[in-house]
Amino acid sequence: MTRALHLSDQAFDEVNVVLLAGVDALAQRRRQRLGEEVREALREALIEAAADDLGDAIDEMAAQVQSRSIDPYSATETLVETFRRSRR
Repeated sequence: MTRALHLSDQAFDEVNVVLLAGVDALAQRRRQRLGEEVREALREALIEAAADDLGDAIDEMAAQVQSRSIDPYSATETLVETFRRSRR
């Protein structure tokens, strides 16, 4: 009987470990998903704030890209730097 109880306790401990690992994995996935949601909301808020602050500068930069006087990546870097300076 003692041996049976020992095996039963051991099996219970193993099941408990598996269940706790599953709960931890679920919590980690939920935390990752929530982090992604927060990043997406932040992205949207930053784009809106930048568009509000930069106003016509975005259209002017787009015209320069269209005329090929600046490439899109340099235009973006310029706009980001302008936005950052406006927030200091």
